[in-house]
Amino acid sequence: MKRLSLESQISIKGGTGYFLRTADNLRILSADTLLCETSGATRKIGISVSSGCRVGCRYCFTNKYSCYRQLSQRELCEQVSFVLERNPTFESSSALKVSLKQMGDPALNSRQVLAALRLFAGDYPDAMLVVSTSAPKIEAGFFEGLQKLQDSGANIRLQFSCHTTSDAERGFLSHKIPMMSLAEIGVVANRWNGQRVTLNFVVFEGYSYDVEVLEKHFNPDKVLIKINYIDRNTQTEKNEFRDVVASQKHAFVESLQRAGYKLAHRKLFA
Repeated sequence: MKRLSLESQISIKGGTGYFLRTADNLRILSADTLLCETSGATRKIGISVSSGCRVGCRYCFTNKYSCYRQLSQRELCEQVSFVLERNPTFESSSALKVSLKQMGDPALNSRQVLAALRLFAGDYPDAMLVVSTSAPKIEAGFFEGLQKLQDSGANIRLQFSCHTTSDAERGFLSHKIPMMSLAEIGVVANRWNGQRVTLNFVVFEGYSYDVEVLEKHFNPDKVLIKINYIDRNTQTEKNEFRDVVASQKHAFVESLQRAGYKLAHRKLFA
C-alpha cells in the first residue's frame, strides 16, 4: 500500500519538485532534476528524510513547518519509486544520483536512513547515494554505519554543510540543537574510506572564511570543497542573508587553491 500522495508539483531549476503528503497528512518534498556534468548527464532524485527539520538552520525553508516527524524506511524508498514512476522516460542519462538532502537531516534519522540506503544500494547498484548533513551532534554509530555500507560496495558520497569556518557562527546558523565542531567533522572526513567528503559552503556576507582554520582540520587529499550562492527563500529574506561580493568569493577560492584543496562551484562570479 502506498503511503505517499501527490499534493502539487513545481518547476525548479533543471526539473520538477514534488510536494507529497504522508498517510498522516504531513508535507514532504522530493525533486527530480537533470545535472549536466563533465562526465555526462546525471539524473538526481532528491528525497526528504523528515517532514520539517529539528536542526532549525536560519536559512532553511523548513522553519515554516510547525510539525516535525522522521520518515520511515518505507517512506524514504517510496519517494524514489514515486519519482521514477512519475517520469520513467526523464531524459536519457548516464548516471543516477539519489540525494538525501531535500528536507530534514539524515544524521537525526540514522536507523531509517541506513536501512533505506541498504535497499537503494541493492536496487540501484550503480547509483551514487548522497548523504548530506549539517552535522548535528549525534550518538556514535551513524558515520560508522555509512562506512560499513561504503565498504560493502555502496557508492556513498558524504557531505557536510559548513557555510563558515567559525564554530560559533555555525552554532548561530543552526541554533536549535548542538552542532559538531569543524575539528569533529574533520575527524570523520579524514578517516572516511571512499570518495572525497564534500564540504559545502554558501558564502554569506559578514561570516568567516579562514582557510587556515580548514588547514588545521581537513586533509586536502580527503575533501572536496563546494562553494555555492544563496538559494533565496522566505527564511533567507527574513534573516537578511546576502551573498558576499564577487571579490571576496574570489579571494576565498584563491586561498583554497593555494592550500591545495580540490574545488567545485556553481557559477558565482560576475
